[in-house]
Order: sequence, then C-alpha cells, then structure tokens
Amino acid sequence: MMKRTNKLTTAALLTALCVALLAASNLSPVGAWVLFAAAAMLPAAAVLQCGLGWGALCYAAAAVLSLLLFPLRMKTLLFVLVLGHYGLSKCLIEHLRRLPLEWACKLTLFNGTLALCYLAATRLAGLTIGLPLWAGWLLANGVFAAYDLGFTVAIGWYQTRLMGKYKH
Repeated sequence: MMKRTNKLTTAALLTALCVALLAASNLSPVGAWVLFAAAAMLPAAAVLQCGLGWGALCYAAAAVLSLLLFPLRMKTLLFVLVLGHYGLSKCLIEHLRRLPLEWACKLTLFNGTLALCYLAATRLAGLTIGLPLWAGWLLANGVFAAYDLGFTVAIGWYQTRLMGKYKH
C-alpha cells in the first residue's frame, strides 16, 4: 500500500508529464497525435498506481493547466472534453464485465463528448470541418475503437512491466 505522500508525488509527476506531453503535442508537427494520445493515458496510470481519486485529480489538474497554458487549441479542447477523462471512465466502465455493454457505454460517452467538442468548435470558434459530418463521425469512431484497444494493451503492459517495480 502506497503512503499518501507517495501517492501525491506519483500523481503530481504523472500530471506534470501529462502537461509536458500536451505541450509537446501542441508544438511538434511530427508525432503530435501520438504524444497527445500518450498524455491522455497518464490519468489512467495514476488510477492504477494510486486509485481512482488520485487519477481524477491528475486529470483535473492537467485539464486546468492545459487550459491556462494552451488556450484556443483544438487538442486542449479534445483533452478536456474527450480523451483526458477517458482513462477514468474506462476503468469504471470495464468493471461491468459485459463486453457489449462496455462498448455501448464507451461509444455513447465518446460520441456525447465528441458532439460537445464539435458544437464548441463550430458554434463558438467558427471552425469548419473538411469532411462531410457523417464521414468525420465514422472516422472518429474507428480511430476511437483503435485507441481503446491500444489503451487496453498499454494498460496491460504497464501493469505487467512497470507497476510492480514502482509500488512502495
């Protein structure tokens, strides 16, 4: 069992790494979406190491810092509304232990948050999407499904390779 100070330190380091990856994804054209996806997985690492509350704190702190440091960036909006909290949601949803129900919940959550992001981008920021809406939605859902499967593999790797080495 980790001590409270160790949990705080771990969550703070994961938050800092999350913000650093978000910064790198906003600055670098090469591999930007990979860095963004990796940043969105870090609150899940906080959940695995420290518990759900610490993971929520990691996400909240990273979301606030990213909004303060990188305003008016599409990836910041995507992190705050769509993928930043997904590690927490994935943890809760996968406790259902019924794969069709889990996917229904995940897709409902993703499409709901994606709709919020779309409305914010088009109505508030005046951005236009280069694809027809149905094609963009289909593409986004395909990418999300691949991301979720990759996320599951990454969590498994983290649990077997790293987690035991850094538990106190």
